[in-house]
Amino acid sequence: MQGIRIGADEGIHGVAWRWSAVGLLCLLLASTGVQAGMGGIGNATVNQGDFATQLRFSVSDDDQSARLDGRFRNRLMLDYGISDDVALGFYIQGDNRGGDNQELDAFILDPRYELAQVATDGYYTGFRLRYTYKDGDKKPDNFHIRLIAGLPVDQWDFRINQILAYQVGEDSAGGLGVDTRLQASYRFHPDHRAGLESFSNFGFGSGSSFDEQAHTLGPIFAGKIAPGLSYEAGYRYGLSDAAADHTLRVFLAWLL
Repeated sequence: MQGIRIGADEGIHGVAWRWSAVGLLCLLLASTGVQAGMGGIGNATVNQGDFATQLRFSVSDDDQSARLDGRFRNRLMLDYGISDDVALGFYIQGDNRGGDNQELDAFILDPRYELAQVATDGYYTGFRLRYTYKDGDKKPDNFHIRLIAGLPVDQWDFRINQILAYQVGEDSAGGLGVDTRLQASYRFHPDHRAGLESFSNFGFGSGSSFDEQAHTLGPIFAGKIAPGLSYEAGYRYGLSDAAADHTLRVFLAWLL
C-alpha cells in the first residue's frame, strides 16, 4: 500500500484530471444503495521509511442474501516501510450489515515482502503474510499468504494475487481456502489508469460448485488526486450466486 507523489507543475490537464477523480469519488461514496468486498489487487512495492495510511469503503447489493444486501464495510490501514524489502501493515476493519449498527469486525497484521522490482528486474514479485483477528466469540480468525506477481508492458500493467488461506478458532471452515485475483490496466494519462479485474474466491475445502463460490468481475480506476494522495475506485458484478450482485468500493491513500 503506497501513497503517490505528484509533481508540482501539472498544468491545466493535470488539474482537470484531478477534479474528475474527485468527482468520481464523490459519486461513488454517495451511491449507498448498492458486497462489500474490501480486497484489492496490489503490487509488492516497498520503500524504506514510507509511512502511508489508507481508508477503504465498500457497499453491496444482493436481493437474495440478507448477509450481503445493503452491507457497508470500512477499513483503516497503516503501513510502514521497515526496509527497502519489508513493510508492516496494521489494519482495523468495521462492518455494518443492512439495518444493523456499525461494529468492530477485525484487527489485521499484514507484513509485506518485495522480492523483485521493475527497475532492476523488469517485473515485480513478492508476498504478504496476513493474520486477521476477528472480533466476536464465534468468528474464526484467518491466516493467509498472498503471492504477488506483475508485469508492466508499455502503458499496460498485468498483475495476479494468489491467496491461500486457513481459518482457526470456533466455527472455522475445514481445508484450505483459495482466492485468485487478476487485473489488467492501461495508463491512459500520466496520473490515471483504468482496467478490468476479476476475483475468484473458491472457498474452503473442495467439491463446491461454481455458484457456491464467489466470482466477480468489473472495471477499476486508479490514480493521483494531489501530492501524496491517491485513489482507487471500482465496481464488481457478481457472476455466481454466492457473490454479491453488485459491489462498489473506494480506496483513498495518503503518503505521510
